[in-house]
Amino acid sequence: MSRRIEKTDDCDLVHEPANKPSKNRRPNHVAACMCLMFLAPGALATAAEPATGQLLRAALYTSSVLPTQFNGGYAGRSVPAIVDVVLDASASVSESDFRKAGEAVSRFAQELYARSHDHPGERSDWLTVNWFGGEDEFRGTRWINCSNTVEMAALAAHLESRKHPKHDSTAIYSALAAATAEVREHDSGLPGLYASIVILVTDGQDNQSPEEIKQLMRIYYPDDSIILVIIGVGRGADVAEFESIADDVDTVDNFDALGAALIATLEVAGLFAP
Repeated sequence: MSRRIEKTDDCDLVHEPANKPSKNRRPNHVAACMCLMFLAPGALATAAEPATGQLLRAALYTSSVLPTQFNGGYAGRSVPAIVDVVLDASASVSESDFRKAGEAVSRFAQELYARSHDHPGERSDWLTVNWFGGEDEFRGTRWINCSNTVEMAALAAHLESRKHPKHDSTAIYSALAAATAEVREHDSGLPGLYASIVILVTDGQDNQSPEEIKQLMRIYYPDDSIILVIIGVGRGADVAEFESIADDVDTVDNFDALGAALIATLEVAGLFAP
């Protein structure tokens, strides 16, 4: 029998990095972490290189030194998932649509929660939710074990109360870079095989990512170890350019249809829906 998440307090869900430059900006701090974990000093990054560039170089390096986690098509629920949902939080997304996006992710989280509790004794899925804007504007929750009732309830409450930052820009490739690094780092610390999934949602097009980041992401993806899904919402979404690097590019008419599109990614990833 599927269980429902009862909302509770936000708790300590929001990932607050040390030395963040301002209240609403989170640097691509994962770059430093990944460089320390996987790179020899000076192997791929220089002191003068921006943090975002270091992040991508670190991510590219890890793809060659870490074992491939995904090689297509999982048989049923035996393999759990690591899911990073990345939401456009630029000013082009209205307050109403920002709220609907949060509700859609709550529905998706409920499916993962039910999935975990419908298969007791097996490893659970992991979920993080991030919001992005311009370069280095990438901020969200820490990783949450989807079988943990308290944390999933806190996530539901956080998604409901999250304030719209209304960022001025949309750096899709930079957000993808940050999510890639987050997923690789989290996967490296877990035992066993996981399906790593990045789902990025936008209502527009990239207008700020550095050209170097775009080029590096086009080199990195498609990648056998991470399933990449891009969802464009509304008429203003221009996501056709991602068809060459993503495992799936989907478009929906509005944010009311986003929940179903998110849940459908379980099938795209070769995972059976609950």
